[in-house]
Amino acid sequence: MKLYGDKNFTQEIYNTTIEINNCLSGAKDISNETNIRVFPNPSANHIRIENDENIQILEIYDIIGHKLNTINHIPHSEVDISALNPGLYLGKMINFNGITIGVAKFQKY
Repeated sequence: MKLYGDKNFTQEIYNTTIEINNCLSGAKDISNETNIRVFPNPSANHIRIENDENIQILEIYDIIGHKLNTINHIPHSEVDISALNPGLYLGKMINFNGITIGVAKFQKY
């Protein structure tokens, strides 16, 4: 990307390269690295999250990165997604120490 300081595009004032990867919203899906399982996926009403650590907080984001919901104290790791519109979402899982333990993609239909 280049920015120019004049309308004739002769005075270059900034030049950089932008790298675009194939990750959804720039978030790396680390669910396989941390043994996170989200099922059923896709789902219409509820998803269940299983992993090796207890999840304290689940943050749900749309695919462009807007935070839609924060759920504290997930009971039995089951999450109601019935209010979401059909689409792809990211679930960011945070443990009791405030550390992100994983990000997983899921689909609502």
